[in-house]
Order: sequence, then structure tokens, then C-alpha cells
Amino acid sequence: MPRIVFLDLETSSLEADGGIIVGAGVMSEAGESEYFEARRTGQEKPLLSKLLKRLESSEVIVTWSGRGFDIPFLTTRLLKHSMDPRPVLGMMHIDLNEVVKFDDLRVTREVFLRLRPMLEGQLA
Repeated sequence: MPRIVFLDLETSSLEADGGIIVGAGVMSEAGESEYFEARRTGQEKPLLSKLLKRLESSEVIVTWSGRGFDIPFLTTRLLKHSMDPRPVLGMMHIDLNEVVKFDDLRVTREVFLRLRPMLEGQLA
């Protein structure tokens, strides 16, 4: 069963080159949640380190509009701090906004096929 994490970023700007990540909320499929906060610019790198460590234990990231915002913003901020974004970029990513917005049967089928083993395990 894949280990799933829900991710939401709070930022100081819509532009990753001009803003920072001021908060990152994560929640496991079991409902365990954590929030990482940066109150000052100098606290962003430690936030990113903690967030990467937390994401390491998951295989799937679930976001809302993450493909267009959260993941690119996170990638840019990691690179700004000379940190490797490949662990995040290599994870399976499900953007629920795409599933709902486009109501694309192909996307919905892909989401279902990826989550089905986990759902079957919970229903058994």
C-alpha cells in the first residue's frame, strides 16, 4: 500500500523568486498532521529541511492545485537554498484540483487505479 501525504504550502508571495514558504502543512492518510512554520526569512531553510525529512516517508503527494503552484514553488525554494528537489519531484503526485476541475475520465481512472490497492486494503 502506498504511503500518502497531503501537502499544502502557505507562502509570502505568489512568486517563488520573491517570496518564501512561511508554512507547510502535511497530513498522512491516517490523519496525523504536522505544521512547519517560518516566521522570518532565515527560518525557511530549516523548514524545508524538516519538510523534506517528513516527505521522505511517503510515496504519494496529494495537493490541491499543487501541480501549478505548491510543487513548483517548493522546487524553486529548495534550489534557492542549494537543496535537492529530486526526492519531491520523483514522488507520485495527485492534484485533486485537476481531478475535480477537468472531470477527465482518464485522470479520474488514473487516480482510482493508483489508490485502489490502498482502498482495498482498508476495506478488507
